[in-house]
Formats: sequence, structure tokens, C-alpha cells
Amino acid sequence: MNVSRLTVPLRIVPGLVLVCGFTALAADATKKSPPPKFDAAEVDKLFAKDARTLLIGSPPVAGVPGGNVAGPGGAQPMNSPGGSTPAASGSADGNAWSSLVSADTLESEIKAQPGEIDKAMKSPTQQKSARMVLSYVAALYGVIFKYDGDVRWKSDSQALRDTFAKAGNNLKAWTDTQKKQVAKVQTDLRDLIQGNTPALSTAFDAEAPWSEMVDRTPVMHRFEIGMDASKLAGWTKDADAVKKNKEAIVREAEVMAMLARIIQDTSYDLSDDESYLGFAKKLEEQSVIAAKAAKDGDGGAASSAVAQMQKACDDCHGSFR
Repeated sequence: MNVSRLTVPLRIVPGLVLVCGFTALAADATKKSPPPKFDAAEVDKLFAKDARTLLIGSPPVAGVPGGNVAGPGGAQPMNSPGGSTPAASGSADGNAWSSLVSADTLESEIKAQPGEIDKAMKSPTQQKSARMVLSYVAALYGVIFKYDGDVRWKSDSQALRDTFAKAGNNLKAWTDTQKKQVAKVQTDLRDLIQGNTPALSTAFDAEAPWSEMVDRTPVMHRFEIGMDASKLAGWTKDADAVKKNKEAIVREAEVMAMLARIIQDTSYDLSDDESYLGFAKKLEEQSVIAAKAAKDGDGGAASSAVAQMQKACDDCHGSFR
């Protein structure tokens, strides 16, 4: 009996110690530190309210591998080995380019040009066609460089403008060297669209005149293509065609308005000729009208505007060709 009485307390004591230990821990757990205080201004400096504003790359483009190039505001990272430092975007030049051509049209046209180079190199007039495409790309990047709004590739636009302008100017001859250069800039353009900016450098002054970068002859060739029956002339033949080709009409008419503004630059020959300027201005104005009419679904107005665009081209060629 004495043994059992001594044993029981020995068995109970460890249990009591454990219970007391848990009770003490529970009591400590209830003691919490006061929440930290943060300065709102400091927090805003460290954390973005919208993370999307800091992401590098635009949403993927259907059918284009790695098709996310632009950063916030259309900026594009220079991420290839040997890439140049991005040139500062040019300040708006007073042309209000956004009233003539949208950022979407500029981006869509750039993306379409690798395919246009393929067509040019398979055409019976390789030199003429390739020169037109490269000069046209130079014009697109020239507008992007001076664009009065957010647009893709703007941060590298001067170097891109200069790269394609130089290539286009070099195609006044047509040798194996020129053909290789066309292939090289086509590869660069594809890389650019896919998000891999090629090594770039500027070749012209930031304020170089349009005539130095984009010869007018390839621009005139581009006008002919835009007015062709396979494009604006066919897309606006009747109300049904306008409705069916609405987006294509808007895009092409915006391109025509943009190019018509470019050839009015004072650096071009005949820019002081009132008749020449009148034809160019009429082409620009009617292009703007055609784009708006297509957006509004006004087939009659779109057809009429395109007819006036064609008349401006014909009258100009009749006077100056």
C-alpha cells in the first residue's frame, strides 16, 4: 500500500509540468506586437499601384512567336548583345500625326512588312519593290519618332528609322551586296517584331529632313499600290464592299494620309509649287475623309473620297510626271 501511494504522485507530476508548460505558451501567444506604421508616400515609391505599368512586353501577338515587345508607353527594351543605347524619342514636330494615322495602324503596318519583303524579292521588279518596302518602313519609323502620343517601338525609333532609311537609299543599285542587305534588314525586322531588338545605331541627325531619309519615288510607288483595285479601289466599289472591308479601308486610308503629309515637307523638290502642294493636300484630306467614312459605315462617302484621292494622284502625275 505504501508503495502505490508513492508511485501515483510520481506519475502525476510530469503531466502537471506539461500542462503548466502549455498554459504558459498559450499565455505568451496572446501577447502581440502593435502593427507597424507606414508612410503612404514612401510606400508609393516602393510599390506600383498597378504592376502592369512596369511590365516589359506587350500581350502576345497571335501567330507571332514571342510577340511581346513593347514596354510601358510603347517603349522597347534593347536586349540583344551589342544593342545600342536607345535613342531618345523625337519631340512632336507639329504635324499632329495621331490625327492622320493611329498607333494601331503604325504597329500593324510594321508587322506586315517582313511578308512584303518576301513578295518584293519574288516580284519581277525586285529592286523597285524592295526599295519601296524599305523606304516605307523608314517612313513608318520616322513618323513613330515624331509621333504625338504613345506608340510601340518609340524609344528606338530614331535608330530604326535610320537603319531602314540607309538600307532604302542603298538600293539605288542592285547587286548581290544589296540583296544580302535586304535579307539582313528583313531578319532584323522579324527579330524586332518577335521581341529581340537587333544592334542599332543612328545614321542621320535627329532633325534630318524627310527627303534625306525617304526618297519620294518609292512613296509614289506605295501610293499606286494603295489605290489599286486590290486595295482601296476594290474595297470601296459599293456599300457592301465598304462594310466588308471597313478595317482595311481605315488602315490603308490612314497610311495614304500619312504619306501625303510626308511629301509636303519643305525638303522635297517642288514643295514650294502651289499646284504640287494642292494635290498632296487634297490626297491627305480625302484620305482622312475616307477613313472616317469607313469607320462610320458610310459607303457612299467612302467611295466618293477614294475617287477624289485617285483624282488627286492622276492630276499630280499628269502635271509633274
